[in-house]
Amino acid sequence: MDKERIREFCELAFKRHQIYVLKKAGVPKPWTKDRILRFYRFCNVFRFLDKTSEWIIRNAIEPNEDNQELWKTIIMCRYISKIETLQKLKDAKCLIGNQTEAYNILRKMQQNKEKIFTNAFIVNSKTDSYGWTDKVSYLFNLLFEIRKKMSTQPDTIIRCTNTMEKLYYLLIDLPGIGPFMAYQYTVDFTYSTRYLKKAWDKSTWTQLGLGAVRGMNRLLYGKASNDKIPNSIELTKELLVEWKRFVSSDIRRWIKETQRMVENIKVDPFFYYFQHLDLRDVQHQLCEFDKYERGGSKKRRYNGGF
Repeated sequence: MDKERIREFCELAFKRHQIYVLKKAGVPKPWTKDRILRFYRFCNVFRFLDKTSEWIIRNAIEPNEDNQELWKTIIMCRYISKIETLQKLKDAKCLIGNQTEAYNILRKMQQNKEKIFTNAFIVNSKTDSYGWTDKVSYLFNLLFEIRKKMSTQPDTIIRCTNTMEKLYYLLIDLPGIGPFMAYQYTVDFTYSTRYLKKAWDKSTWTQLGLGAVRGMNRLLYGKASNDKIPNSIELTKELLVEWKRFVSSDIRRWIKETQRMVENIKVDPFFYYFQHLDLRDVQHQLCEFDKYERGGSKKRRYNGGF
């Protein structure tokens, strides 16, 4: 990989995170001079800081770490990925347990033509061989299929997997779950102390989605390509090493620069996450790097200007 391209990859992560810090601190916009970052929407550098992930962690995962039905809630929350819908389920006390009530609420929303699910990514619900033809039916049948596949003990089996890779391959065999969603669900389980918070392969295994593959090909060959990368995990681990090296040499500069732009707030804690990078972060950043190289997501504008 070209060293200059790696530097651009790392610098982009700092620039994006600086926007997050300034916005969080209440600094008036614009938060950056970079026109692409100013006017086009990007995910946060760290997935768990995105609004939906943050909501899921605080409202669904953390309060229910002792509940053996938590696995259902994690799947349901990520599949829906729309905070307004999730809040409605929480208010009705059926975000965890009481699936009948959750089903009834979603079905009523569907009948009223209310927006239930996110548009942030495409999820498959067309599994006609199972007779599932809409997203609400698919979601609850998926939970049933997970229980059946895992011998009616999904909580125990997921807790015993110990690794992201094992859980990923358990999930990807299920109807309607492709590589993208299997990975998204798996990452959500790493936010739970009940399940994969201590998974030992967070720095040794990942699954590159299409955007991440394109991002890696940009680093390798200078241009986007959907071509699969045979040794993608090894290359991703190499990139993690380079990113950590960059953080070690440059993080103080970024903290000082950001501190000059913020009054009455210590910004060091906001950059703490860079000290604990793993392959989940590399995969996530590769996807956003590809988006940046394309000039931003033309479908998702961002009001970060004046």
